Amino acid sequence: MKNTIYLWTILMLCAFVTNSHAEEKPMSISEVLKHTPEQLAEKLGNRSEAGENHAARLWASAKRVETDYVLGKTSIQAVQRLNEWRELLNTWQDLKLQARAMESGGGTMWNHMSARNDAWIEMFLAKHVTSLSAQPKGNGKKFETDYLKTINARIDAGVKEFGKDMEYIREQSAPLKAELKNTYSYLQYMLKTLPDGPVKKAVIEMVKPGDK
Repeated sequence: MKNTIYLWTILMLCAFVTNSHAEEKPMSISEVLKHTPEQLAEKLGNRSEAGENHAARLWASAKRVETDYVLGKTSIQAVQRLNEWRELLNTWQDLKLQARAMESGGGTMWNHMSARNDAWIEMFLAKHVTSLSAQPKGNGKKFETDYLKTINARIDAGVKEFGKDMEYIREQSAPLKAELKNTYSYLQYMLKTLPDGPVKKAVIEMVKPGDK
């Protein structure tokens, strides 16, 4: 019964969010990208948390299309290569946020951060598009730094503090750790394909666990 009520609440929320954006005036890529995500939320007339999430995702969609279009004019393989990084970084950043949410006992803040990460990641990809879309030229050396140890410790801290009263935290800890491990293995592989230099350092800086 509890799960049914939870699912119904989520479905109703999704319907509300969808309807709230249904009457938006269509905007072109150039119109959207004239603004920052925050300015776009203002232009759309909704500076609520949900409104800023929507604006960030709308901005990210426009930036992605722009970036992919420029690449695709000369190489669709480059578009595919960049999209590998896009999917990996989005997944990894979301998993890190899930771990932080578990450590802190949940809260909507982490969902908002996940939504707004889309725009940040698209900015990052556009800034480093040449290197990230290029054919692999790395030295093949495995990235050995153990970020999983830090992230798993945060999950364990959340389970220890909240697991007795919040059963879902305890239940989700093992599958979250498994997904983190699989994604981190893929991240290590992708980092091997980048040559040493500023772009590789920027990716490493982006994906590290970060401070509390």
